[in-house]
Amino acid sequence: TLFNGALYSVMDIQPDRITVRPTEFKQFYAQNQDDSLFVELGIRPLACTGVVRCEGGLVFGKRSESVMLTQGFWELVPSGVFDDAAKSQDGTLSTQAVFTTELVEELGIPESVSSTEDVLIALEDKEQRSVDLILGASVSISTAGVHKYFSDRETNEYSDVKVVPIEGIRDFIAHHARDILPLSLSILDVLGFE
Repeated sequence: TLFNGALYSVMDIQPDRITVRPTEFKQFYAQNQDDSLFVELGIRPLACTGVVRCEGGLVFGKRSESVMLTQGFWELVPSGVFDDAAKSQDGTLSTQAVFTTELVEELGIPESVSSTEDVLIALEDKEQRSVDLILGASVSISTAGVHKYFSDRETNEYSDVKVVPIEGIRDFIAHHARDILPLSLSILDVLGFE
């Protein structure tokens, strides 16, 4: 079954704001399957990706074979699109809300052990036609703690999680060059890890 929920598509980017419009995941999925639909639909999802550092290094997740897009690829986690849960009463969207929701859903890590920074950068993923706000975060747990929380989570978006020591990032990239999502590679490059 195809999940269908709300997501927000980027219409315009200015230095002080990003303008979005609501749309549905099923339309984005259709556009992703048939590139010619981009001319009509023009969907560019607004998403959030976390660069999470724990005591052992940076946290990566391997996307499950059961997800609709990019199965089997490693990426920085958590990662997710802005949906109605990110909407404040004043109509603005909260990056922190997306990050916290995805941290709990994808990794099982509670907000109480994390501290976030401001948005580090915004990157456009030309392949997925998305705009990602990259948020830095630290979690005050060990590598074993990350694995424990991950094993207790309720979703199956990721089949595996790996904590890569900072000094081992280049080796991890070299070993998994074909199965790391391009956006994660771009993030690592921009932040000086590649």
